[in-house]
Amino acid sequence: MVKLRRRPLVLAAFALAAGRESVAQERVARIGLLRAPPQQPRDLASLTAGLAELGHIVGRNLEIVARYGDGDVRRMPALAREIAALSPALVVVDGEPSALAMSEAAPKLPIIFTLVGDPVAQGYAKSLSHPGGNMTGLTNIALEITGKRLSLLLEAVPTIRRIAILIQPRPGVPLLRDEIIAAAAQLGLAATIFEASAPSDIDPVFDRIAAAAPDAIVTINAPLFYGERQRIVARANALARPQIYPEREFVEAGGFMSYGVDFDVLWRRAASYVDRILKGAKPGDLPIEQPVKLLFSVNSTTAHKLGIELPPAILLRADEIIE
Repeated sequence: MVKLRRRPLVLAAFALAAGRESVAQERVARIGLLRAPPQQPRDLASLTAGLAELGHIVGRNLEIVARYGDGDVRRMPALAREIAALSPALVVVDGEPSALAMSEAAPKLPIIFTLVGDPVAQGYAKSLSHPGGNMTGLTNIALEITGKRLSLLLEAVPTIRRIAILIQPRPGVPLLRDEIIAAAAQLGLAATIFEASAPSDIDPVFDRIAAAAPDAIVTINAPLFYGERQRIVARANALARPQIYPEREFVEAGGFMSYGVDFDVLWRRAASYVDRILKGAKPGDLPIEQPVKLLFSVNSTTAHKLGIELPPAILLRADEIIE
């Protein structure tokens, strides 16, 4: 009787000890994260949440080594080399500056990009369906939706004739610049390019925009602008000009309109690529994803302050109206 009672307890204790040893010995995968803007807590939270859903828990079986360029794309090569020296299993990057820097620092390391506008045209993939090489991920189709942004802005404010386009020089920008100038011409809009490369350029460039007196301001996807969005929105609103941005976070900061990918969805989707590559998949065999849905956001409070009466069609089309 005594033995029959003790045997399960001994087995349970043995199983518990084995379980603890298993947890203690669980392999920790190290991955890199390279981003050009300053750290964005919400984006990182979306990525880690997506990874956790797939069983990759930071602090248990996953380590993320992250580097941020604080909006200065010139820092990316050095930061990429830092990450490569830590020998991660793979690296998640955002847009073109990070993708280029990381691919040069570690040509054979698996790289997952999240915000490359046209990965095929920029040489990061042979095709969307079969990238080949060591890179794959998600595209924000920046080239394809540039004209749509201008159309939405013109539909909201039909009197617009001249626009100021704010650009940060970096890899991939020549394609974007040519695309938006062509799209503006098709809509009968005169476009003037204004460039800013560092945070210290923001105020001077807005002084030049003020002197040019455009009817509206359009901002192109850029790590500098995303990190400086509060200041950019404040300066644009101070000029009392309507604006359209690539990301909804600008509208949350008080910007007029935005049209682009939903970052929360995008970073959670990036986790699926991490999961598959950690399980042995080759990046070149994983198709590049395009966004299924784009997010159109409007700030009704800002519209009121700018004296703009939003057309009913714009209000109906908006995915979210922020007040």
